[in-house]
Amino acid sequence: MGTMTARRCHRGERCRDSQRIGDRLHGAEIHTEAGLCLTCTRIVTDGIAELPADYVSLTGALQRGSSGMVELVSSSPELPIPIRIDVAALREEIVRVATTWAEPVADLLRIRWDTQLVASHTRPGVALDRATRILAGALPALLNLRAVECRRGPTTVGIGCTKRPTASTARSSCSGCMR
Repeated sequence: MGTMTARRCHRGERCRDSQRIGDRLHGAEIHTEAGLCLTCTRIVTDGIAELPADYVSLTGALQRGSSGMVELVSSSPELPIPIRIDVAALREEIVRVATTWAEPVADLLRIRWDTQLVASHTRPGVALDRATRILAGALPALLNLRAVECRRGPTTVGIGCTKRPTASTARSSCSGCMR
């Protein structure tokens, strides 16, 4: 009988329970075809679940007196000037990336989701909250999506995809979106 190659946590050397084999760190052994170890699953799920709180914190930094997921309603969608453009861009990028990844996960789960409709008819905080509930609740489906080309630049704050992820995109190692 041949030896079976151990399956390892997808986070590799970044795995919290990584193991040294020779001179390199490898992700912890897992018992599924692909995915994360239990520790990394908890860390990633918690990180996704914390995105709405991060959004609220960034909103608070932009608009004094804001509380919770409640967004101020005014006659203009523009924020008062002066604003911190970097904070506003990060806040928008969190929503964009979460809602972009939520669409193919929702498709796999047969949950109705249309990123374009959400972007034009839903408040960003509400869209982010729904997206993170879908993503955190279906981490295996998210991990089974295929990686897409990733673009890094000052407007993406180091994360984001140049095209929408789909379940049929060829799997490759993406250095930005899924890390």
